[in-house]
Order: sequence, then structure tokens, then C-alpha cells
Amino acid sequence: MKLSKEGFETFLRKGLIEQKKGGRRSWEFLSLSCCWDSLIYRVPVLLTKLNDLTSIEKNRQSFVKAIQKSSKECENYVKSESAKIQDTLAKFAKEKAARMQSLQDTLSRFEEDQEKLVMRYEQLKKKGKSMLAEHGKAGEEMIAKLQESLNKMEDVAFSSIRKTLFLDNASDEDFPLDD
Repeated sequence: MKLSKEGFETFLRKGLIEQKKGGRRSWEFLSLSCCWDSLIYRVPVLLTKLNDLTSIEKNRQSFVKAIQKSSKECENYVKSESAKIQDTLAKFAKEKAARMQSLQDTLSRFEEDQEKLVMRYEQLKKKGKSMLAEHGKAGEEMIAKLQESLNKMEDVAFSSIRKTLFLDNASDEDFPLDD
């Protein structure tokens, strides 16, 4: 016979009331002994369940401690890795800044050299133009002098040819020059 907790309490109250009235004592005794037998049988089962519950609670607590320990280890690992990443990022940022500065310095040097070369090119261009103009003028003057001297030489040669051809009888005035 299995009784719930409420049924058992009701049964005990009923048995106690009937004992006080002096009524059915034998029935009460028999009912109580059945209850006690049921209780005696159920106590070890309840104790086993209680032991199981305490072992489950201990297992739960040890599991919670293990999870907490693991969580702290993970948290510490994440913190250390985060610190390493921050250090790496800081180094990267410093190296990047240094490289950018180096590139900017190199670029500014190239720009300065480019400006110098452009200025030098412009100067040489002007100098070349002026030298070309001077050489052009000098060449023109030289050509004019050479033409003049060539004309004189032609005149002299022509008159000497005339003289030789006409045996010195004719003068230059007899033969006008062709222009």
C-alpha cells in the first residue's frame, strides 16, 4: 500500500482521533503497523534517493567548479592573447608610422630633386636658345662675310680670267659685271 504524504498525515490524524475516542483500536493498530511497514520499506529507498540527490548535487557543484575554473582559464587566455594582439598592433602601428615617414621623406627628396631638375632644364633650355641665337647670328655674319669675300674673289678671278682671255687689252670697264 503506497500513501502520499498528505494521505499519510490524514491517516495518522484519523487514527489518533479514533484512539482518543476509544473506538476501533485493533483497526488503528493494524493500519498504523501497515503504515510503519510501508515507511520502513520506503525510508531506505528515500535515503538512497537522498544519497543520489546529494551525489548529484556534489557532481553538480564539482561540475560548476570545473566550469568556473575552465571559464577563468579561458578568460585569462583571452586576456593574454588580447594583450599580445594589442602589442602586435602597437608594433605594427609604429612600424607603419616609421615606414610612412620614410616614404614621405623619400617622396619629398624626389620632389625637391624633380624641382631642381626642372629648373636646371629650364636654365639649359634658355641657355641653349640663347647659344643657338648667338651661333645663328655668328653663322649669319660668317655667311655674309664669306659671301662678301666670295664675291670679291669672284670679281678678282673673273677679272683675271678676262685679262688672260683677252690678253690684257681690255679693261674691266669694257665688260660690265652681271648682277
